[in-house]
Amino acid sequence: MKIFKFGGSSIHNTSHIRNFGEIVKRFSDDEILIVASAIDKTTNNLELLHKYYVENKEELLKKQFDRIKKFHYGIIENLFDKNDNHTDCKLKIDTVFFELEQRLFTPFSGDEDKEYDAIVSFGELLSTIILSKYLQSIGVDNLWLDARSVIKTDANYRDAYIVWDKTETLINKAVDFGKTKKYLTQGFIGSDENGNTTTLGREGSDFTASIFGYALGAESVTVWKDVDGVFNKDPHKYSDAKKIEELSYHETIELSYYGAQVIHPKTIKPLQNKKIPLFVKSFYKPDEKGTLIYTENQKNLPPIFIEKQNQTLLTIYPLDFSFIVEKHLERLFFLLAKYKIKTSLLQHSAISFSIVFNDNYKTFPDLVEELKKEFKVLYNTGLTLVTIRHYTDELLAEITSGKEIFIEQKTRKTARFVLK
Repeated sequence: MKIFKFGGSSIHNTSHIRNFGEIVKRFSDDEILIVASAIDKTTNNLELLHKYYVENKEELLKKQFDRIKKFHYGIIENLFDKNDNHTDCKLKIDTVFFELEQRLFTPFSGDEDKEYDAIVSFGELLSTIILSKYLQSIGVDNLWLDARSVIKTDANYRDAYIVWDKTETLINKAVDFGKTKKYLTQGFIGSDENGNTTTLGREGSDFTASIFGYALGAESVTVWKDVDGVFNKDPHKYSDAKKIEELSYHETIELSYYGAQVIHPKTIKPLQNKKIPLFVKSFYKPDEKGTLIYTENQKNLPPIFIEKQNQTLLTIYPLDFSFIVEKHLERLFFLLAKYKIKTSLLQHSAISFSIVFNDNYKTFPDLVEELKKEFKVLYNTGLTLVTIRHYTDELLAEITSGKEIFIEQKTRKTARFVLK
């Protein structure tokens, strides 16, 4: 059996959903579990809905809720003929929106992260109901599976950890290809031991596909994207970007860790443990082979360029300008965990410690205020973090020319710069 994962960009309108159906029909005889994300920008719109809910902005909340409803009902009207599938899909979507509305007009619990997971998870529920009913309408029998019933996690809302033994057992009980050759489920979401909805981190649908692949011992996992495979640069921004035919598990883990928008960072390890190949293929060109991620050892890769914009550089110094020692780092990392800030780069000197992370953390001012009680704190925002794997000196000179360099790090294979 195979696992297919379709992201929001590959199902972002009715034309793409029809193309999704054609791809699945190509594999009519195969046993496939399909993992899907929310449609188009629904997750972003639900995040805004969550913001209005937490801030108790009722008028904006209602307008945003109506906007999300209108979008999904529009997809249904354009996608289906007026038949039983149209009616059944609309009724099921009605039920989901009623459940979301009940949630939104219940007083805020005070737990912002828990409410985030409960609200934002509706994007995947809505999309997969529509996709499942659409497949049925074109003659592809399938069963809809609620991922929350089988993906079990802890209660670390927004970035939950998988309880692997329970998850593997539940997946194998729920998925029976003797009943159907196609299952359709949600990426990104799960539930804790109390049945509360959790999420696996932004863009976590790739990881969901990996979880199902691992639990079911899949033949392969395929991630369908709007590009032809994995490139050495972002093909949307650079016309000279080159597709990479094969990548090792190790190299892919390195690239995702450094911020490449290839695969969710947690995706690879479960597949590597069971030697399951991962294909990154074009949604537009399903006959092309894309990029294969499988091998253990790899040589002669081209320089691979990863750029993360909108980064913050924060540096702390002991107030007495003594050395930075373990107790300082313990305090820093305690506060980073407290405010759920994930670092992109670390740098240590005798009297300072620097970290780099995304600009968009709302908790950043609170972190700074706490750090100022014990450290001198300096920071810069709006920076760019550039990583080059398998760099050349000529390429480094080209990238840094005319730029202000805040941090420079080099190892044998990787060079990293914080630039402005």
